[in-house]
Amino acid sequence: DCRAILDAAEGKDVIMESNEYNSKAMYLRLPVSQMSFACNDDIVLEHDLKTTQDEEDIINITSELLSSPQSDSNMLGMESLVSLVDANLTSKSTAILAAKRLVCTRHESGNGPFSLHNYAMSLIIYEDDHENDDDDDSSLEEDATSLSMKVSLNRSIAEHTRRLRTHALMALSNALDLLNSEKILCDTISASKEWYASVLIPSLIDNVKSASSKPYDATLAARCLTSLAMCSKVFASTMKNNEGCKNAGGGGGCLSALESAGQIGRDEFELLLRDVERCQSTLLGC
Repeated sequence: DCRAILDAAEGKDVIMESNEYNSKAMYLRLPVSQMSFACNDDIVLEHDLKTTQDEEDIINITSELLSSPQSDSNMLGMESLVSLVDANLTSKSTAILAAKRLVCTRHESGNGPFSLHNYAMSLIIYEDDHENDDDDDSSLEEDATSLSMKVSLNRSIAEHTRRLRTHALMALSNALDLLNSEKILCDTISASKEWYASVLIPSLIDNVKSASSKPYDATLAARCLTSLAMCSKVFASTMKNNEGCKNAGGGGGCLSALESAGQIGRDEFELLLRDVERCQSTLLGC
């Protein structure tokens, strides 16, 4: 019984009395899969019933966390967003609503002027380099202690931003994959196709090009590109013909970036290789 367990945990001697009751092995009369609660599809638990307003409220809580001036709240918000757009972690209807809010520039929000789309996309598109902020001339006039504190702060900010950015890529890849699997991605972003082709896709290709230093971000970017290529042949053509990435150098367009990232994946990061090869196969098949 419970007392015996507690006594044993405290190191006391426990004498278990043997009787007919506790000497019998416990067993189930039926396999769990055959029990009524597991096989009856008509049973819906009360807490699974959500109205559209309930789903909006859930998403708006995440929006409030992201719009907070507190950095820890922002991180919680991004982690929540990643879960919200994953149908394995939340109800499909809620995941689809959150995904639409994330990928569509004109999706109506019940949370005032704050936009999930703008917040997440700005993290993906604009990469701030806080680690170089300590190179300005004013640092020469500071003593060693204050300079060390400033460098440490800049590195902390850079790491926080990097983690937010990775979560934004995770959320976007989940959202695009979900909407694509439901065959509603193209319709959802139809009003923003020009922005996706001219702004987001080149940025995602740049993420793939950064595979040597950020292999997981490159993996997520490759997943996003795959979903977009599957959605639209125009997007696929844009990727194959892209030569103007800001970090392109002499490396060419998307296929060249994928080839380089694939080599890094073969040497160091199997997950990257898998998603890069899937993206290559999708593009070559278009």
